[in-house]
Amino acid sequence: MFSKTYQTNDSALSKYNGLAFEVVRKIEQPESGFDAEVLPMYVIVLENGVELAVFPDEIETQTPLGFMEGLVGIYDAPATAETAFNVLQWHIQADVDSDGHLSLRVFHKDGTAVLVVDEDLEDYGVRLTTAGIERSYRESL
Repeated sequence: MFSKTYQTNDSALSKYNGLAFEVVRKIEQPESGFDAEVLPMYVIVLENGVELAVFPDEIETQTPLGFMEGLVGIYDAPATAETAFNVLQWHIQADVDSDGHLSLRVFHKDGTAVLVVDEDLEDYGVRLTTAGIERSYRESL
């Protein structure tokens, strides 16, 4: 599902943020100018006529699983076997099955894949990032 407007963290393209767009095509296979490691991408035309090649997180709906707007802290989460809450731009879903196993699902508002940066198995802590956060970081270098 697509957003109604274009939104990017790329400072060179942020002047187009908020403009409506039309998808021309989806690029799923490598071709001239598009290597496999950056795919999939989309070609869009903005309402002002500018054509851009964009990443999915710049035009796809950025509200995975009904991301709740605003800050909801961990202490605001209901004490049930299944719960969901937000911490800033992160959405966490937690549930405990009948055997007592804890399952966590983590999503980021940017809608890109969640990646593990560091793990501490002693207390089981993880540091997470997303493909979108990492791409923004690399582009800022």
